[in-house]
Amino acid sequence: LLLRPATPLPDIFTASRSDRGLDMVAKYADWWFLDFPKTVANAQEVTESLRRAIDDMDARAARHGRKVRYGFNPFVAFGRSEEAAMEDTLNVLTSTDPDADGRKIRSRVTPALKAGCIGPAEKIREQLMKYHDLGIELFLLKFVPTIEEVGRIRDEIIVPLRRGRSTQLKAAI
Repeated sequence: LLLRPATPLPDIFTASRSDRGLDMVAKYADWWFLDFPKTVANAQEVTESLRRAIDDMDARAARHGRKVRYGFNPFVAFGRSEEAAMEDTLNVLTSTDPDADGRKIRSRVTPALKAGCIGPAEKIREQLMKYHDLGIELFLLKFVPTIEEVGRIRDEIIVPLRRGRSTQLKAAI
């Protein structure tokens, strides 16, 4: 008789870009948080970069008889358009501190916005589903942490995506 622990071991989440780190992820990690080069120009290039990274990790993990699951943490910002969302986000970030260096904030935030999860809510949901179709199962969303933004993410991103997922499951039954 083999006894199992009442609770399984916790999943191991990792993030790495170095070759040695990727080998460690392939051998031991349960989840890998993907990243993309900050030199990409747009969401399509981010998607292509993530696809290559997933293919590489799948091959590395397969050499060890394993499968790694994928997470991604895109920046989410709402607006009438991508440009409006980007501008609104940068304005909020620089307005909270009168001594904020707008150029420094832009240089740090702008690459994160290239994941394409900015603009109208429908566009954000579509982009998240494109990432899901790549095999990404977990999203850790980055955003400007205001009460309004938390509510919008709940109402305009999470609830509709979950509603869509339950509709897909019912259709499959």
